[in-house]
Amino acid sequence: ACAAEPSSVEAHVAWGEALYHQRQYRRSVQAFSTAIENVGKSTTKITDAQAEDLKVKMGRSLYAEGQRDAGIALFSDVVKANDKHRLGLVMYSQACFDRKLYADAIRIALSLLANYSTDQEVRAHLGWLVTETPDGLEVLLKELGDAVKAAPAVALVAAAIKEFGAVAQAADLYRRCLELCPSNASFALTYAHAIEVLNQPVEGVHAILAFLEANPKMGASNVRCMDVLREFGAVEELEEAVHLKGTVETVWVGQRAASLWTVLYEDGRVTQLQPAPANSGATGGNLTTTTVPKSGKFTAEELDLIALWFTLVKYLFTMGCLVKLPRLVLLLDPLRHGEPLHETTIRNEQAYFASIAQLLGCLPLGTTVRSDFDQVLYVCGDSHSLSPAWHTLTLKGERWLLRNALVTGLKCWHLRPESRFYPKNNFYNVVEGIPDGASVVFIFGEIDCREGILLAVDKGIYADLQEGIQVAWTFTSPCCRSCRPPVGSPCTSTPLCPSWTAPGPL
Repeated sequence: ACAAEPSSVEAHVAWGEALYHQRQYRRSVQAFSTAIENVGKSTTKITDAQAEDLKVKMGRSLYAEGQRDAGIALFSDVVKANDKHRLGLVMYSQACFDRKLYADAIRIALSLLANYSTDQEVRAHLGWLVTETPDGLEVLLKELGDAVKAAPAVALVAAAIKEFGAVAQAADLYRRCLELCPSNASFALTYAHAIEVLNQPVEGVHAILAFLEANPKMGASNVRCMDVLREFGAVEELEEAVHLKGTVETVWVGQRAASLWTVLYEDGRVTQLQPAPANSGATGGNLTTTTVPKSGKFTAEELDLIALWFTLVKYLFTMGCLVKLPRLVLLLDPLRHGEPLHETTIRNEQAYFASIAQLLGCLPLGTTVRSDFDQVLYVCGDSHSLSPAWHTLTLKGERWLLRNALVTGLKCWHLRPESRFYPKNNFYNVVEGIPDGASVVFIFGEIDCREGILLAVDKGIYADLQEGIQVAWTFTSPCCRSCRPPVGSPCTSTPLCPSWTAPGPL
């Protein structure tokens, strides 16, 4: 296009952009220089906004090519004329960071977030700054000033930085939001999910329980937080579940009184508690509260509260504290059978809850005890890792317990080197919790097959499905291998799972 129209501004700008993203910075500078020269020659006038964009892009290429002062001069010219220019401020903030002016960098990024709260580049930049700045959270809190006392403002910042990898810092901000608004179920839910990404399940359960204890009469339909607390029962079993570290002596599935019960799942719903096979004489399985499905729609606050209850169930299942689940599931399951929760903002929480409700009926609760198995096999994956969890296999005469290591929503695509999306953070936190020497099976790729690869092939990003699958595997394989501890740690991966709804070729 540039050869065909050598005087075109638009063609040279597009060429300069392409060269920049290919890291050919010197050629990119040349392309933008030609575009600037062509502005005076072109019969097509460009607007002031286009001229500002061109200046900043030229400065960005100069900065990346090593001519930092020249780049900063262009950024400065633009932001002096337009103090809300998005890319100009992002690059000026980056320059401040590179010169160790960390407070200035974060201050600029916060002003950007205030004006461009949904812009992905702005959110990613702030997340990166908070992660890479020494004592980034403290610097951020100082720059927030009095806004740190305004929970909505703090929550906006937390959501932005969590999305792009600053998860520990976001969790701290969500905790502060909850302290400011102790009856806000949305803050409690986002706090619990942030702790989940950090792979701190016990802390997450305690955070949820603390919210329920602080708001005992808060509820949805005829279920109240006090009802959930009552069915949860004592905390001792939870504390014992902390010791799930993978050795035969300390893996714990549950053998107390509550483990006498499992659930009966019929026609898409949990209908009753029933004694586990080994305890058919058990009594006392009735609940105090009989949950009534709501006939109308839940409010946004009620949905957040239900999601929080469902997240408690998810935590307990993945950490192996199974004895708590039958009574909780029986209490909460009817809430799914009024308004279709899979069509609401809590569809993900409801999906996990519904899966766990079905899986409970397949587990040998009350019969699996510490002495029942000889080895532990970790099953690390997305939601598909739930199905085999807590079952046992017999291999060469040894009984192996399948121990869950969930990484919620992880795609192979998230593991690419440049990604900072929080599921990648979750992956490394989960793998770090797998003991040295443990055997691991990785189950990832179904989401890529169901969504990403098919769409990428349709868009021409990959020549065919085989290339897309190969690219996905090149992201996943190095991460799985690099995470394994030394010697004696068998590590395998299942093939990428095809989608049930995908076209025939996949």
